[in-house]
Formats: sequence, C-alpha cells, structure tokens
Amino acid sequence: MFSSSVNLYLFANAELQQHLHQHKPLIFSNNNNKNWNDRIAEGQLLAVPNEPSDKNFMPSISNGYLGTVVDSDNIYVGGVYVGKYVVIEKLIGFHSTRARIPATQKVKLSSPNLQQFGVGLDIERAVYLRGFNLSNAQIEQRYYAHRVYRSLLVHQIEVSNSNSFPITININNLDSPASADISFKQVECTHTNNFNTKCHVGQLTSLETPESERVTVAVVTSQFPSSIQVSANTETTFTYLTAIRTSIDSDDPLGDASIDFIKGITINQQSLYSSHVAAWAELWKSGIELGGNVELAAKINSTLYYLLSSTREDYHWGVSPGGVATDSYNGLIFWDQECFVLPSLAYLHPELAKGLIQYRFDRLEQAKSHAKKYGYKGAMYPFQTGFSGREVDLIALFNELEQHVTGDVSFALQLFWQLTKDTKWLNSIGYPMASEIAKFWASRVTKNVDGVHYDINKVVGPDEFGIGFPLYSGVDNEVFTNAVAQIALRFGNKAASVLGKSITPEWNYIAGNMTILFDSVNQIHPEYASFPRGNFYFGEYVKQADVVLLGYPLMYEMPTQIRYNDIRYYDKIMWSEGPAMTYSMHTITYLDLNNFTLAAEAFKRSLLNIHPPFNIISETSDPYKHFLDMGSFNFLTGAGGFIQSIQNGYGGLKMYDNYMLLAPKDVSLLGAKFIKMRGVNYLGGSFDLTFDGTIATINILNGPSVNSQTTNYKLRVGTSDSILPVGKTLSFKPPAQLYV
Repeated sequence: MFSSSVNLYLFANAELQQHLHQHKPLIFSNNNNKNWNDRIAEGQLLAVPNEPSDKNFMPSISNGYLGTVVDSDNIYVGGVYVGKYVVIEKLIGFHSTRARIPATQKVKLSSPNLQQFGVGLDIERAVYLRGFNLSNAQIEQRYYAHRVYRSLLVHQIEVSNSNSFPITININNLDSPASADISFKQVECTHTNNFNTKCHVGQLTSLETPESERVTVAVVTSQFPSSIQVSANTETTFTYLTAIRTSIDSDDPLGDASIDFIKGITINQQSLYSSHVAAWAELWKSGIELGGNVELAAKINSTLYYLLSSTREDYHWGVSPGGVATDSYNGLIFWDQECFVLPSLAYLHPELAKGLIQYRFDRLEQAKSHAKKYGYKGAMYPFQTGFSGREVDLIALFNELEQHVTGDVSFALQLFWQLTKDTKWLNSIGYPMASEIAKFWASRVTKNVDGVHYDINKVVGPDEFGIGFPLYSGVDNEVFTNAVAQIALRFGNKAASVLGKSITPEWNYIAGNMTILFDSVNQIHPEYASFPRGNFYFGEYVKQADVVLLGYPLMYEMPTQIRYNDIRYYDKIMWSEGPAMTYSMHTITYLDLNNFTLAAEAFKRSLLNIHPPFNIISETSDPYKHFLDMGSFNFLTGAGGFIQSIQNGYGGLKMYDNYMLLAPKDVSLLGAKFIKMRGVNYLGGSFDLTFDGTIATINILNGPSVNSQTTNYKLRVGTSDSILPVGKTLSFKPPAQLYV
C-alpha cells in the first residue's frame, strides 16, 4: 500500500513544506488523522500552497457513479445523456452529451485572519483538501465522492479550535448556472425537512434517441449556512451532503435520494469518512510501487486514482475519455475503453474490467441492429455510444468507417478470458458477444482478387489522419483493423470450443487468410494499401499509434527485426500534436525489443502530458494545441496508456492463452531503484512481483481458483518448473511463465 519506507508516490512541494513548518500542523484527534506534514513526507498527499489559476488542472472527485471537477459548475452521473436529432444529408445522426447537473457544493470559506496554508489531493483516501489556520484553530475542508454510498457527494469542514474563545467561519456559497439539459424544479423535501435541505427533480430536456428513456434526476442537498461557530477548545465536524439518484437505477429517484441522504447524515460522521477511506484501502491492495523516484511514483499513483475513481463494480456505464466527472468528448464511450482503459485495470482489478465489458454486453442487441442497418450480420458496435448504444456522434459519416471498435471489444473479451478463465462468464457474457462479433467480420470481409486472401476495405483505423481520398472515403486493408478482426474471428471459435459448442470453420479460415499488408522492400507493415496516399489532407504524418499497436497490445506475432523496423519508421512520422497514449505504446514496444534507451526517451515524452500540481493528464503535451477541437483534460485514455507503459512495459506483464509472461524491465534509466507490481490478479489468485533490475521476486498472496477448483501457481524459468503455494516467495531471473 502507500508506504514511506521506499519514499513512494509523491514529491513534497518545497514551498508548501516551508510554509507548513511555520504554522501549527493539522492534527485532528477525533479521527486519528495525521498532520499534513506527515502525509506529504509519506507520499500520500499532492499538496501546494495555492490552487492553479487554470481550472482545467483541478482534480476530479468521482466514484464511478457520479463525479465533479473541484470548483467546477458541473456534476455528472454515469449514463445520463441528453441529445438532439440532427437532420443534414449524410450527417444524419443522434448527437449526445452528458446531461449537466449544477454544482451544489461550490463554497469558499472566509473570516478575518483566516489563512489558507495549502490545498491537496489525498491520493490514498480519494479526498480533496483545503487547509486553513485561524489563530490557534485549524480547519480542514474535505470534498469526496463516497466510494461506498455511491450517490453521495460529501463536503466536510473539520475544525479544531484550541483558542480560548469561540470562532466564526463564514461560508460563501457560489451559485452555479442552471442546467439546460435537465428541467429541474424545486420540490418539497418531504423526507428530509428536518435536515435543512433543498430538493430538485427534473427530466431530460431532450432525448438521446427517440426510443431513449426520458431520465428523471433527483437531487437532495444540504443548504450551507452563511457561517458556522465553534466554541473555545472544541473539535467538531460539519457535514454537508448531496444525494443524487436517477430513474436509471431507481423507480423513485427523489425517495431514494432522500433515503441515501438520511443514511449519510445520520450515521456517525467519522464513520461516514472512515468507510470511504476503508473502501479505497481495499482498492489500493493492488497497485504499482516505484522505489527511488518519488515524483514519478506520484504520477503513477495519481493516474491510478483517476482511473479507479471513474469506474466501479456495481454500475456499468463504461469509461469515457474524460471520465464521469467531465463531459470531455461528450462523455461518450469509444474504443479507448477497450484498448487503453480496460487493460490498465484488468491485471489489478478484474472486477472493474468486467464491469466495462458489461456495458458492451448490455448493448449487444443494439450492436446487432447497427450491423443490420449497414447490411452486415452479427454485431457491429458503433464508434461512439452513450445511453442507448446507438451511434450518437454529431457527424455519423466521420465514425461509420472506424469499425475497428467492434474488433477491439473482442480483444477485450479475450484479454479478460485469458486473465480469469471464468467459464460461467464466458458462457453468459463472453461467448454471446464474441460469436456475434465474429459473424460481423465474416460478413464484412471481401475475397481478394488472388482468390485466397480476405480484405477489409473502406475503413478508418486508429490513425484518424488515414481517412482516404476523397474525404472520408476510407482506406483498404488498414493493418490494425485487419489484425483485430483476425483476433475476433479466432476468439469466436476459441470461446465456442471451451464451452463445447460447435465451431465455425469459416471463421478460422478467414482469419488464417486475412490480408496483413507487408512491404518486403522496406521490411515494414504499411498502415494500409497505398499508404500514405489516404493521408492526403495531412501529408504523410500519422496522428497516433496504429501499426505500432500490432506487437502490443494485440500481441501479433512477427520477427523482432520487423517490429523494430515498424516502430522506427512510424516514430519518425508521428504528428507532434498526437494524443498521450502514443508514446506509452512506443515505450512498451522499445522495452519488448530490449532497447532501454529509446524506451526511456519515449517514456519521458509521455510524461509531458502530465501536468502539476495534481497530475492531470491532457490529450496533447500542449493542452491547448489540439487538432480541430480542444482535446481532453483528465484524459483517461492517456492515463490507461501511461499505466500500461509501467504495468505491461516496465512491469513486464503480458497475457497469452495458457500463461502470463513475467518479464519486468530495469527501471534505472527512469531514476528508480526497483518496481513492484502489487496484488496482480491472475486466474482468481493474486501475487506481488518485484524487480530490482537483475532479480525478480514473486510472492503468492492467494492461490488461483479456476471454475471453483483451487490449485497452485507454477512458474517456468527456462526449462525449470516450480510449484508456488500460497505464501511462497521465489526469486528468479526473468523472463518466466506463470501458469496453472
């Protein structure tokens, strides 16, 4: 977990430390809270004297159900989208965006002689803090989205008044603009009148699609007083809550929001806080430790915080590029979820990855309708989806060709299956999706003129500059698309075979004869036929990693030299304003090739997208320089790529059908002494893996359990096999294969 023994997680801001030492530390004996100095020294708190002037760099507080960016005017709830029908020839579509709820806890504290000494994001506890002194009184203002009581946003003001006189603290409530998305009306708080609340209920002002549910949203929130008074020599906590429920998960949103509010406000207030902290402590049992480079460790763990806070096991609305706390990219779900977010979570938190897959499964019927609309069989997932599962981008033309998302879903299914071998899940969720996706690709391919191979024509791949000429006519045999379609076809039969169902020989035949372009002269994989002609509008530049993704995450087999040729070729023509995950994928590629110098260079380039003081990840290194639009802050796609560069790159974890490869890499070029993968999950068990640059050590925490059969892990190093029972610690020289 978070530990001071190896100086993890955070660099202490020197200016703040100096300021803290000049003031009395914050010590709250009623919840056994450590003072800020200690938490900074232990690497648990990202803290600075003042908040950034650019509010795009403020952190989010979320719990996977709801979220907000601190001090913003907005709250969002997963799954609540508003839309409008767009009628323009060839631009016909349903446009959707997250429905905005006005912020309810945007307040500032003031009082004569009140001095703010710091603000901070407590990574370990998932709490945003402001700290103040008032003579001999210490005040801590806390914001958090409760991890257990998912409908609650919590605002607490904890005061320790050591003065011999009472103090008064003024509370200035900053109003947020009304929502244009939800027709809120104030209603009587029948159930919470005794708690000084306001209640609002509203419905979406417009539907995402004509068949969408007109979602009802209820908000029950504390009314902040204009001031609070604290007696002399007294410690007390003031708690203000916002409870939000919707008709997505409630038949009576106002009634249930009221119940949630009452539960939160009537339990012991320290218990309210401690239950939230305890839930996060469970999440942090799995994580990544980096010894010797505190600043980099902070970036890793704050990035994990943003990912973990954006999803949860019991609410399946996917992860958008900006997370549940923002409407970045309209809060919609893209292929980013399957290729960047899900792999970053699956090794440490398979239960969260499973929830992301559930989002797609719940929209399987809509995907089948989408395929039928275009004349194909099976299931074809739209490129952007929200509530309904329909394509909801403003300009459908731009997205109808990015069909690789359907293969990306099968890639995610295969990864989850490899990690868990959960046949119950495979039978009820995995196979129904995989088989329908395989049907789609079998109907989507066309026979090559050679009479043997199969082509996929007129598509757009991850490189969104390769749109074809004329505009958005698509390109042929886009290599990533063809490779991920190959995975989808084969996994459809793999899943059937495991379950004892009939396989479809045609799927394997097509996959085995899929066109994967190769330039025998330059010994590289061209991105598509006639590359770069389809990038007519952008020269030869590619927007982001595409061909490079073949080796990882797709695990496409090729000679080492060819993979090296690919990365060197595309590295040179990568667009300078490309998105954050590109250089994370380059990092993994170079590490797999054992080129540690180029890997470190690529990794350092990826760090340019992480911005102080709260390690917000922007889509581009210059957050205000992005092609056509503003891009994204709190960019979870980039966060997922960054975590993979550590977890699957330097941590060396790779999945195959019958084993997990353990091939950690030396982190000394990152200024670190060792890397530790903590609580890695595999086949129902878990383990720690530590690597100091020479020797790896595995410690078995829990034994694997495949389909309710408990067994032991086995480790193969070269030709030697070792049995690893629970509690076993074994040191070895990597690489090794872990299996059962």
